[in-house]
Amino acid sequence: EPGKPTEPEKPTNQEEPVLKQNEKMVASK
Repeated sequence: EPGKPTEPEKPTNQEEPVLKQNEKMVASK
């Protein structure tokens, strides 16, 4: 089951850009 640990890694990478966008939104405020 080596694919299982790889699946959760993908969503983590997508969250990174989202966090950066959130920071920009906060700075805009």
